[in-house]
Amino acid sequence: MKLLSILAASLMPAIGWAEDWQGVWAADPSICQYADQLGEHDPTPIRYSGTEFVGLENRCAIASSDRVGDLPAWRLVLTCTGEGETYDDERLLMISEDGILWEFDGIFEPYGYVRCE
Repeated sequence: MKLLSILAASLMPAIGWAEDWQGVWAADPSICQYADQLGEHDPTPIRYSGTEFVGLENRCAIASSDRVGDLPAWRLVLTCTGEGETYDDERLLMISEDGILWEFDGIFEPYGYVRCE
């Protein structure tokens, strides 16, 4: 997870951050129209709550959500199920001043999501 913190800090050093990562998010605003069909429609938004993440073909219990040091970021430890598999996952979440939720998993490029209102 230290690598994720370093990566996040180096990629976006000039952005200010908000703390509210919980909510319904989509890769594109047009996908927000399916917010009432989370996990049932492709494409679908995602939802983070204080206890759960819901995506298209997976659902995760949030075991912990901790602020990452002095960084404006949160480390989530998840236990997930999807496509008949159970697995553990970690994610680093940040929200930029322009309202984009950035999700880092340490493997792929960061994903950016807009909040569905």
